[in-house]
Amino acid sequence: MIKKIMKSTVITMLAVLVLLCAVLPMTLQAKTKDKGISKTKMTIYTNMSETLKVENPKAKVKWKSSNRKIASVLGTTGRKNEIATIVSGNKTGTCTITALVGKKEYKCRVTVKKDKKISRATLVSVKQTKNEIVIVARINNKSQGTLRCGQDYWLEKFNKGKWKKVSVNKDNMSEFESVAYLLKPNSGLIRTCRISKDVKDDMYLRSQITKGTYRMYVNAEFSQKTYNYVVFQVK
Repeated sequence: MIKKIMKSTVITMLAVLVLLCAVLPMTLQAKTKDKGISKTKMTIYTNMSETLKVENPKAKVKWKSSNRKIASVLGTTGRKNEIATIVSGNKTGTCTITALVGKKEYKCRVTVKKDKKISRATLVSVKQTKNEIVIVARINNKSQGTLRCGQDYWLEKFNKGKWKKVSVNKDNMSEFESVAYLLKPNSGLIRTCRISKDVKDDMYLRSQITKGTYRMYVNAEFSQKTYNYVVFQVK
């Protein structure tokens, strides 16, 4: 009698274990799906770009901004548009970036502010004609130490959800020193990118720079890579 009870108990326990083994993976799998947005709060500076991502979305993601003058969704990438590139303009303020997955919404509060105490590149001006584009950026050292920076710069264009480096003109004759300046504390340096139609030995030709969103990178030893560029539009 005791053996029968023990046997029945063992069978029951095995059945429970089998059931748990079947249920647990399903539970774990459910938890890995649709984790939400990568950031619920984000602080960036003017003329910068950042990325947001929805982890494991169950459907294609639709992105929107509550105020595109503060920050807008430049483009998306991924099989389900799960990665969005966010770009800020010249204005400061707060807006909400929303990712819609089916009927579920994920939100990130984006604050754009001035970089009063941050050493980084800032956009001074962009002047554009049919024959020439002139992008002026400023390398700012707002730290208490010297900042190493070079003369060189380069451009990237946003295309199909990604930033891609613009090819340098093959006839370019420009030569830059890797480290040319030591910026003193609380000082700045102007860097000008001039793209002309008739100057064949410039780094870039006017015909290369078509309508779209670009980043101009400068060579400076800032604390973060995102501080090394400015975002600008070509119309």
